Parts: sequence; structure tokens; C-alpha cells
Amino acid sequence: MVPVQCKEHDLAMINQLLDDPKLTARKYREWKVMNTLLIQDMYQQQRATPAPDDSPQDLKESPSSPCVENSI
Repeated sequence: MVPVQCKEHDLAMINQLLDDPKLTARKYREWKVMNTLLIQDMYQQQRATPAPDDSPQDLKESPSSPCVENSI
């Protein structure tokens, strides 16, 4: 199990990147290359975490809620 301090550090790094008002696609790509291990760890954790089966059906499918997509 990964210590909480490591996860907090990872989140701080991501927040620092996303809080940059001058963030560009190029800066993001450079950051992603420099933090490949962090990105890989995030994907592995996402695949390892099972989705909760006991969540209400209306939360899983809500066609009335708007979908907002942001791109860098």
C-alpha cells in the first residue's frame, strides 16, 4: 500500500500543473514525459480499484445531467 504522504505529494504535483494559468498542451506533454511513473501508477490504481456495485442505478446513468468536456 502506498503511504498517504506519497499520494498527497502526487496530488500536489498534479494541482500545481493544473493551477498554472499559462498551461499549454506543450507544457502538459513535457510534464507527462517527466512524470511517466506517476501517470503509469495512476492508471494501474484505476484498473485495480473495483467499481462499487451497490451504487444507485440513477447515479450511474443520468441522461439529464449535462456533460462538460474541457480540453487543454
